[in-house]
Amino acid sequence: MENNFLFDDGIIVRFTSLFVIGAILFTTVWHLSYHFSPESILQGKTGSAIIVGSDAAPTMLEEWGTIVVYNLGILLLIVLVNFIRYPDRFPLGHITPLGIIALYAFFGNELVFHACGGANGTNIGSL
Repeated sequence: MENNFLFDDGIIVRFTSLFVIGAILFTTVWHLSYHFSPESILQGKTGSAIIVGSDAAPTMLEEWGTIVVYNLGILLLIVLVNFIRYPDRFPLGHITPLGIIALYAFFGNELVFHACGGANGTNIGSL
């Protein structure tokens, strides 16, 4: 499969093609999460709280160090993925922004649901 738009020499063409792919992905994930995700999926522990833990460290420096170490790990993963290149295929460096778009569409839908008076009937104006 040859993808001329994401490999074009012009930055405008590459940006526009990635933007269109992101817009289609966002709309698709938003609609799927609206119709198929369980209500109140964000209640309870988040994914980061499960990985890092929800208890605060005894000192601020230790808490800061934990946050920095986990963020550096994710940053290293992103940098390593960007070094993987396949000629004439989808650039793996585009996975990071598209993944963030998909996560925002999925979890943003849940946040909007609760802000507009979702499960418990309260909305953001009454807080």
